Amino acid sequence: MGHNLRFWAERYLDGDRGSLVLESGNCGLASEKLSFLAVLCCLTKDLGHLKRFLGDVPLLLGPYPPSQGDPFPSEMIYGRAGTLYLIRMIKQWVPEFAPFLESPTLRIAEVIMRTDDDGQGNWEWHGKRYYGAAHGEIGIITQLVLSVPSLAVELAPRLEDLLRLQLQDGNWPSSEKKRREGKPAKLLQWCHGAPGFIYSLEALRPYFPRHQDDIDFAIEKARELIWRHGILVKEPSLCHGLFGNALALPCDARREHFLALASTESVEKVRGHDPELFAPASYGKGWAVLLTYHASAAWAWAVCGYNTPPFLLYTDV
Repeated sequence: MGHNLRFWAERYLDGDRGSLVLESGNCGLASEKLSFLAVLCCLTKDLGHLKRFLGDVPLLLGPYPPSQGDPFPSEMIYGRAGTLYLIRMIKQWVPEFAPFLESPTLRIAEVIMRTDDDGQGNWEWHGKRYYGAAHGEIGIITQLVLSVPSLAVELAPRLEDLLRLQLQDGNWPSSEKKRREGKPAKLLQWCHGAPGFIYSLEALRPYFPRHQDDIDFAIEKARELIWRHGILVKEPSLCHGLFGNALALPCDARREHFLALASTESVEKVRGHDPELFAPASYGKGWAVLLTYHASAAWAWAVCGYNTPPFLLYTDV
């Protein structure tokens, strides 16, 4: 595309957003206010922008009136796990801000750890217990451990439970409801399914030395499934397309095969044969980096040579 990744980050800041507010139920990656301020902090290193970012943290800590309840979920896209990612991103790019971010990190993590959405100690999103990276347990655990590594000991039983949930074919059920109903796990993408678990387990592996053999076994089993069934028919993207699945494979001919199918030439050729294949699938969120072709492609080409590529907005910091 002729530009480095910083160029595109700066273009993100150029848009007119009007008056930004923290919306009820949205403090994660989809929060335009928090995401915008986080990127602004990273690029400008301006303490004033950090103060604006941290100004909303008290709203995420409670307590909340019983009649209202907690308005924010724990998951990644709309919840506090996404806030933890944004804080970690700022610390990565502006290390001198780290002392100001330590307490917010610990306090937000504490809120997530004590959240009990179903009365049985589990996290839910819209009344359902999800397991995957975007809205579920493995995504929340990943952000907690990467942000507060000491929590790995306390979270080990949850990780063990998730490893046991891996199905014979290598996938994971998307939710507890689907698992109880005995429905096949059809979703094979970052947001729900094996690819998201691979990125998560690769990032978590150093923090769980006693579980590394089980983690390695689960990753290999999941990769075999992606190689067999991971060529998705939606427009290539990181969230639910070929780019996300390609980078979850080893850095060998299998990854190259998936990436070749996701090239602009290949996509145009496939669409020429059948316009319904590789159709856009941003679901009304054309601004979302993980859901669209060109933004996902920029990241995929930037990291495709890594043995274990980090996943943008998830395990890259």
